Amino acid sequence: MSDLVPAADSKPEENPRGGRQPWEKRPNEGMRAFHAFSLYRDLGYYRTHRKVADALGLAETTISNWSAEHDWVDRVELYEVERDRRRLEAEMSAQEQARQAEGVAARALLRKALQRLQGDEEVFALDANELDASDVAKFVAEGIRIQRLALGMPTDFSKGALSMTFNEVQNLVRELVHGLLPLIPPEKHPQAIAIVRGVSATGGSSNGN
Repeated sequence: MSDLVPAADSKPEENPRGGRQPWEKRPNEGMRAFHAFSLYRDLGYYRTHRKVADALGLAETTISNWSAEHDWVDRVELYEVERDRRRLEAEMSAQEQARQAEGVAARALLRKALQRLQGDEEVFALDANELDASDVAKFVAEGIRIQRLALGMPTDFSKGALSMTFNEVQNLVRELVHGLLPLIPPEKHPQAIAIVRGVSATGGSSNGN
């Protein structure tokens, strides 16, 4: 590399690469030398001068001389950094596109669900009187899960990942039951409450209570 440093009385080139990228051909680089470099560049992380020499049928000293003269190591390092940057950009772009697509789908599903729950000019609202006890329990459990998601809290309280106390589960269940029971026929209240208590017990068991 030192042989590329201009002498004190010489004038350095204003643009030695001619506007090219470091991993592209240099203006002062012969085609044979650049062909060897491109092979070295494209061999990946396990590239060696010996592999290039064997592939081209040349002496390893020839490859080493070209490498030193044209800064192969530095150019390849810049190449790998740039390639990794582009790979990350592509992955991030793909992830962002996926998030946007999922967001569109989620909003569409939410609109349909709310349409069914609340009703509108075209769809009848869901009749709470038609819900059986198991439906009530599912509504309670899903209501807890959605509320915890909205609060940024853990939602899996049946596998020990959690962090939700027995009292917290009971409080959430109690709030939801107070809102749902008036909509359920009185004769179904005992069964609904029994199932809801089962949901509460499941939540508390993850903490050993």
